[in-house]
Amino acid sequence: MESLRLNVEGMTCVNCARAIEVYLKNLKGVAKVNVSFELGRVIVEYDPNFISQEDIKRVIENSGYRVVSVRSPKSFEKQVLIFCILSSLTIMVLMFLPFHRSHLIQWILATLVQIIGGYKFYRSAYHSLKAKLGNMDVLVSLVSTSAYFYSLLSWVKILPGEPFFETSAFLITFVRIGKHIEERSKGRALALLKELFALQTSKVIVLTSKGEKEV
Repeated sequence: MESLRLNVEGMTCVNCARAIEVYLKNLKGVAKVNVSFELGRVIVEYDPNFISQEDIKRVIENSGYRVVSVRSPKSFEKQVLIFCILSSLTIMVLMFLPFHRSHLIQWILATLVQIIGGYKFYRSAYHSLKAKLGNMDVLVSLVSTSAYFYSLLSWVKILPGEPFFETSAFLITFVRIGKHIEERSKGRALALLKELFALQTSKVIVLTSKGEKEV
């Protein structure tokens, strides 16, 4: 048996980690899987006679996640978050300043938020359902999509009522803000843990009947 340790990006909740675990445990030759959502880490014990490291990596990436050699910063996450916030606030302002093209602009912005801001949730939800597991992203995708299409159908007068495009946009924005805060808190906590472990003494002097002994 051999052990493989991988850094994986793209997990948004503990059920994402569970989905990766289910996918890997179904592979022939995999004896044990340990997935940490908090650390973004996957440890696999496997038999190289049945499966290779590349096969394991390929299964993880085909599940919608990314295997990286070093924990890389999410370079576009902050920009996407800012875009979602500005778009959602613009839609809300347009609600109170109606004019001829107001709903058209709201629809365009809400659509962009759904595509750009919601892509990661839709992708994660798809792979979660594919693994026959429900995660938080399934709920986010379902609720935001429902609000978006209800508003669209109300706007074109297929359904009664007024469109509320800000709801679908703010749902995605609020979840992204929460994830951003969570990632920052997790990063600080891990940094403090590393500092704490660095303070550990690697060698100590033990007083025995035969004198001092270094261990």
